[in-house]
Amino acid sequence: MSARLVIHAPALSTEDIDPGSVTGAVRRSTAAPAVRVGGRPVGEPPERGGARRLEVPLRPGRHRVEVMAGQSYETVAVDLTRGGEAELRIAYRRDREHGDDRLYVGTRTYVDRAFAADRSPVSRGFGCGAGLWALSFFLLAILAGVFGRSLGLEASRAVMGALAGATAVGLAGGALAALAARRPAPDPGEAATAPIRMGGGALLLPAAAAPPPGRAGIVLRVRPRPRTLNMIGFPSRLRDTRRRSHYEFYYNEAVDWVSAPRVFLDGEDLGAAWGKWWIPAGAGTHRLRVAIDGIGGCSGIGAAGETDLAVGGGVERVEARFNFIAMAHRRELARPELVSRWQRVMRRAGRYEDMAEQALGEPDLEFTRP
Repeated sequence: MSARLVIHAPALSTEDIDPGSVTGAVRRSTAAPAVRVGGRPVGEPPERGGARRLEVPLRPGRHRVEVMAGQSYETVAVDLTRGGEAELRIAYRRDREHGDDRLYVGTRTYVDRAFAADRSPVSRGFGCGAGLWALSFFLLAILAGVFGRSLGLEASRAVMGALAGATAVGLAGGALAALAARRPAPDPGEAATAPIRMGGGALLLPAAAAPPPGRAGIVLRVRPRPRTLNMIGFPSRLRDTRRRSHYEFYYNEAVDWVSAPRVFLDGEDLGAAWGKWWIPAGAGTHRLRVAIDGIGGCSGIGAAGETDLAVGGGVERVEARFNFIAMAHRRELARPELVSRWQRVMRRAGRYEDMAEQALGEPDLEFTRP
């Protein structure tokens, strides 16, 4: 008897440019996260759909689930019993300003807590207040329309009363929501999936989970360089971009799946996986190396780099940022049939060669401190 894994993949809203467009028209469309189970893609290609509910029949046992959205990656392990069912949800938060996108994969409770923790009290209060204002105005407007004439209210006074009442409810509700958001929130890590054990005692942690307390080590994230990823865009306004002075886009495609980074500490191979690494390391200087083999099924065109890290008695955080555009360009030279949608768009706009040349002149992989 087989088991079943149910994955809820949300629709990722995009403002896309048709590769064949000659006017620079922007259209709103949807893509979906790319999902692999046991190294194999499941469901339709992400560029073909929006929100999806994937039902994946699997054998009982432990399975590794990988998710990619906009070059953010996350890996979790799921244990399935014979005839049992497990459920995973995906949430993705885009950070256009700093490029610090976040991808959460796990139970509904974990995703809700992690997503809420990323929002400031002000933004949560504003969102709640705006929602209450709209709902209150709608209800008060209906009541004014039904009972206003019997109460002798003029239409203008009824509308002004509805606006005043809705504003009062929105302000009060927003203030209460902001105050509630300042209270200590439940730890998302309590509802996260179990860490994945890697070599050398390293752990692959869920994105919102904290490293083990009281132990010295290194927290490593591997992600694309925001500077080079943001090159996939246009420096001037296009038709339908409204008030934007810079148009930036990236269309999620399975062909752009980058090989999982392989991590080495002091020469020891810890394994290869996407996600947030926690690597135990004693006090002193350690040599950290990260190597990415390739992209989109084309190996040998990746990036690698290493750095020395001084670890004290706590946690040392570091990011390894890879040059996504440079790897994709080398892949196209080696395997022209694996060209991406964004490469066709940029070439159609006459910007691809300059962008690729600039990206190739920048580091393939570099380490930064967040």
